[in-house]
Amino acid sequence: MKRILFAVTMLTLALIPFSAAGQEKKEDRDEVLAKMMQKKLKSAHTVLDGVVTADFKKVANGGEELIRLAKSETWQLIRSPHYETHSANFIRATEKLVKKAQEKNMDGTALAYVEVTLSCVRCHEYVREHRRDARIDLESWQAASPAARLTP
Repeated sequence: MKRILFAVTMLTLALIPFSAAGQEKKEDRDEVLAKMMQKKLKSAHTVLDGVVTADFKKVANGGEELIRLAKSETWQLIRSPHYETHSANFIRATEKLVKKAQEKNMDGTALAYVEVTLSCVRCHEYVREHRRDARIDLESWQAASPAARLTP
């Protein structure tokens, strides 16, 4: 009986580093995703500021940064056809925003901004509803260097 108890104890102690390492990677991934969200919010704020002040260069720059972020490795962690559709819709809407800003078309820029915002809301709604169903591609995430996780 003592041998069995000893073996179970040793096995448990041997597995602790693996579970701790897994938790560390999860926290690290969560931290990377939080940084991505902060970059998205900063760029979205730049776009809104540009729309409100009719600063088309600011709108275009913020939109181009959002497109770069949308094409980055971190953005693509969730692998599902619906998520990929939402992501493609976001990129299309943001490209339209940049185009309208470059044309200095205020009405077109404002409308494109609304479309970008709606695409964000729809995607975030999807992610909240399907978080458990979403498959995280951890191998891609782990293979990416920390710098590549935040940039395309």
